[in-house]
Amino acid sequence: MRPKPLLIGATVFVFIAALVLMPKTAPAQPTGTITIALGTEPTTLDPQLRDEGPLRYTMNQVYEGLVARHPRTMAIIPELAERWELVNNTTWRFYLRKGVQFQDGEPFNAEVAAFAFNRAVNPEYASQYSSYWVGFKEARVVDEYTVDILTSQPVPNLLGGLYFMKIVPKKWVEANPDRILTEANGTGPYKLVRFTKGDRMILTANPTWWGDWTTLPAKDVVFLFRPEEGVRVAAVKAGEADMAAHLGGEIARLAPKFVHKPVLEVFLIRLNYKTKSCAWLNDVEVRKALNYAIDRKGIRESLFQGMASPSYGQPFLEVIPGFNKELKDYPYDLDKAREIIKKKGLVGKEIELLGLEGRWVKDRELTEVLASQLSLSGLKVRPRIVEYRTWLDNLFGVSSKEEAVRERVPCLQLTNHSNEAMDPDRTLSFYIWDKGRGSGKPRVPAIDELIETNRSELDPEKRAATYARILKMLYDDAHAYVALLAADVVHGLSERLEWEPRLDDLILVKEMKLKK
Repeated sequence: MRPKPLLIGATVFVFIAALVLMPKTAPAQPTGTITIALGTEPTTLDPQLRDEGPLRYTMNQVYEGLVARHPRTMAIIPELAERWELVNNTTWRFYLRKGVQFQDGEPFNAEVAAFAFNRAVNPEYASQYSSYWVGFKEARVVDEYTVDILTSQPVPNLLGGLYFMKIVPKKWVEANPDRILTEANGTGPYKLVRFTKGDRMILTANPTWWGDWTTLPAKDVVFLFRPEEGVRVAAVKAGEADMAAHLGGEIARLAPKFVHKPVLEVFLIRLNYKTKSCAWLNDVEVRKALNYAIDRKGIRESLFQGMASPSYGQPFLEVIPGFNKELKDYPYDLDKAREIIKKKGLVGKEIELLGLEGRWVKDRELTEVLASQLSLSGLKVRPRIVEYRTWLDNLFGVSSKEEAVRERVPCLQLTNHSNEAMDPDRTLSFYIWDKGRGSGKPRVPAIDELIETNRSELDPEKRAATYARILKMLYDDAHAYVALLAADVVHGLSERLEWEPRLDDLILVKEMKLKK
């Protein structure tokens, strides 16, 4: 029998037509919830205003910058800027991503990028990130999707500074400048639903995100704010949370699983000797006595259970250019510390060591141990644990324009300094430079002049060598800080959450995965 080609052709035609007419399957949407228990909550929702971890952990889900960092290599990568170039030593040109909008529908363009930049660097705005942006001058619109950033001097690590500058919407902010303190409107993968102070923050996936929102691990994200690490890990054990952030090693082991990793942070005691009440710290021998009185190795091994490394007498780690490989931790020598304190007539002097709880691994316990060890030198050191906002007010209070505020700042304050900019000037311009927002050190021309001139050095080897020299000068006279140790970040996780900590300690939900 001969085939019937016309009948077969008609059948194929009907089949194809049916496929064309079938309704298209909607792209998969994120489902489920990821819950993260943090020790502290943000003090504001303005991503440009305060330099604080809880603000980055929460609002970096909502806001984005011109650049970001690769989660594994920490290399600068494009975000809202697709590419950039150096026009001359003081002008950078950024070519912006098109088709991006804020969650209220306001488009992102060069006018918005310039507004956000100029708002952030305005001295009257007084951002706590200003030490990241030394030399930043202004942004100018070139065309709709091109913006120039001008600096007052060459800024070799401009991209590292921009990593901390989030882009905020121009019209939305200008319409009500105070709104950004309690509300959020970004270009990122999640948007704010509700923030209940003292309890939780709820985010939900942003369907207008320029990225692929179908790749997000969960539709909703809940941040719980629980100061006690035992409460945080209990929430994970009970299935009420997927992550308990910043735990001690022994308590992290109570979670279904835990992860730990070295990060770009060094525990320091910030020394404040700009004020009359702290003038006793102007004596270099006394500052050295504080260093001799601390048993760093014992603290690493007992309090941190080995999940910590030496800081080698420096405020940042070896991955940062300028780290001085010749320096070592001050030796533990309690007899020498006692001898100095007695010689200087400081036996029994009452001093306060300011600390906090829930922000970093073992922060409260470390404050108490340090106060105890320092007291063995003959000083009478009392630990004072305060809430996060009070701690921040004191950290930045050393640079207040009001003398009464400066005088209230304690002589000793525990901090865990982070250098996610991965540049020495970030540390030195904040904690060491006499004009730094967090510096309690009076001006030392030999040091401060080097900090000021080396910012614009374009030769990487010369720049690093000068920073190593500065660190040696600081070490020799025990200026500005007592370097303690570098603790691993430790997080407890649920069985279903898959995630690896970043070197910069940033928590980004879009990088997580949930086991199905």
